[in-house]
Amino acid sequence: MVPANPAAESTSRTRSVIAGLALTRPAAAQRIRTALRDGAPGFDAMQEAITDYLDAERRLGRLAPDTDTGAVALALVGTVHHLLMTGWAGAPDPRGQAERLVTMLVGPAGAAAGDPG
Repeated sequence: MVPANPAAESTSRTRSVIAGLALTRPAAAQRIRTALRDGAPGFDAMQEAITDYLDAERRLGRLAPDTDTGAVALALVGTVHHLLMTGWAGAPDPRGQAERLVTMLVGPAGAAAGDPG
C-alpha cells in the first residue's frame, strides 16, 4: 500500500524518532546520571548530536528550511532532562509530552512538505 502522503508520514516518523531518541524508560535517568558522574560527554554533546540529526532531517526536506535546529535541540534536551529527572517508577510515559513539544517546535507532520498537517 502506498501512503497517501509519504513525506508527511516520513515527517511524522521523524518526530516520533526524535522524541524516542530522547526518552526510553525510567531506568534511563539513572544511566544518564551514572554516565555523567563517570565522565561521559555532557548535555552539550547531546544537544550537538540532536542538532546534527535535525540538520540532516532539514537537508532531506523533512523539516522546514528555516527551522532553528539548535534551539529545537536545546529545548528538547532541557525538556527531556526535566522529564527524566522528575519522573518516577510507574509515572505516565513522557514520550507523548516530548512528541507534543517537537510538534510545537517544528510544526505538524507534513508541514515541511507543504502539507499544513
